[in-house]
Amino acid sequence: MKNGSGLLHFSVSHFSVWLVSVAETMTEAHSAIWRLQVSGNQITGTSEWGTRVDPMRGYIQGNRVVIQRDCRGQGFSSECQQVYDGVIGNGVIQGSFSGTGAAPGNVWTLYLGASTNNSCFSEDPGAGSTDRNAHYNWAQQHDSGQLRGNLAFKLTLLSRCPAMSDDLLSSAFATISVIIARHAPNANCFNGDQGTISTDWSAHKNWAATTGRQQSFKNLQWKTAAAFGCLDRSQQLAYFADVSVAIANAPFARGVGGGSPQPQPQPQPQPQPPAASGLQGTWRYNASCSAAYHAGSWNGAMNFTLGADGAYSGKANGQWVNTNSADLGGGRLQGNEVTFNFNPTGWTSYYIWQGRFVSNQRIEGTASHGGNTCNFVMTR
Repeated sequence: MKNGSGLLHFSVSHFSVWLVSVAETMTEAHSAIWRLQVSGNQITGTSEWGTRVDPMRGYIQGNRVVIQRDCRGQGFSSECQQVYDGVIGNGVIQGSFSGTGAAPGNVWTLYLGASTNNSCFSEDPGAGSTDRNAHYNWAQQHDSGQLRGNLAFKLTLLSRCPAMSDDLLSSAFATISVIIARHAPNANCFNGDQGTISTDWSAHKNWAATTGRQQSFKNLQWKTAAAFGCLDRSQQLAYFADVSVAIANAPFARGVGGGSPQPQPQPQPQPQPPAASGLQGTWRYNASCSAAYHAGSWNGAMNFTLGADGAYSGKANGQWVNTNSADLGGGRLQGNEVTFNFNPTGWTSYYIWQGRFVSNQRIEGTASHGGNTCNFVMTR
């Protein structure tokens, strides 16, 4: 980073950021790769937090840097925004952050000039790349034996790297172990070792820390290679790319510090079992159709009765295209799933309504007729 004319200009476009905490209880750390561009005093870019990528924007004012992260979506349904306010000094930007998930005392540090070609991978600069597509494309040109060998070599570089403390290496062990378990979730791939297919990051990290650097590294080398035997070609390519990115990120994934304000996916409402009466009784319906002749919003009432054969039937009264009534038949309820026929009066064909109880009082779904589809809601 250069300081000139009162403005700061990033000399490279790829930086790493670690979030830490000065809280008394420090249980976990979160890291991310920030890819930032600076134009004048304006900052734009993205931050990569595992599988999620969030837009970033901010500004530079003297030695002060302010960056805002938009963390909405991607499993987080509520408003989510974080602001990182820091000061440049000694090759880093450091300060406090506020907003969603932030707690008093949290600080963040951006390590400037931390390009992917870091010292851990001086023998193979490509190993330090966090570009998954680049690793994937490279893998397409090599057979499985070469892919095994390449991962083994990169893991060796990592284990020998002076920057890799025992804590960093145990964190890398845990991260890569979870990747292995997700790609090859069959213990038979690993001589029946159930621990290998666990996706519990903390358990893997604790095992590595307890077992020691040398033995845990041997275990990681073994299971990284063993996984290839349970994957087809396309799976091997994806697996290689994921492990390669984890290796490249390992020197940055610091294992000390306190909670990062990572937004957590919000629990989604689970469908409720239908009332004992099932479909029986009166329902109000509202449907929206967009296809040509059927286009429009239609609403009315339905009344179902349960027959001796276990099927629901009945009548509907209300507006539907060019009619004001319909016959209902063939209604079935399986668990939370509802299906019935809706035959508008005077028509020789019918709609098939398929929905799902989202509560005892509400069904949501689609009604189809030929190639036309309508969305509907039923309430009682």
